[in-house]
Amino acid sequence: MTHAVHSCGILDDGKILYGGEAAGYVLRFADGRAMYFAGDTNVFSDMELIRQLYRPELAVLPSAISIP
Repeated sequence: MTHAVHSCGILDDGKILYGGEAAGYVLRFADGRAMYFAGDTNVFSDMELIRQLYRPELAVLPSAISIP
């Protein structure tokens, strides 16, 4: 489980309730490969750290993020 950056609220009877902690995931497969699932996070600097630590071969990112 990794850090992610966004807020989460649920509208209930006109009130906004806390919706939980933002998170992403790194999945490591039996053959050693890794995949990073960013969830719906925004771009943030820890993504570089996730790349360095886990070296994912596949990343599932929100459509607002573009990779040069």
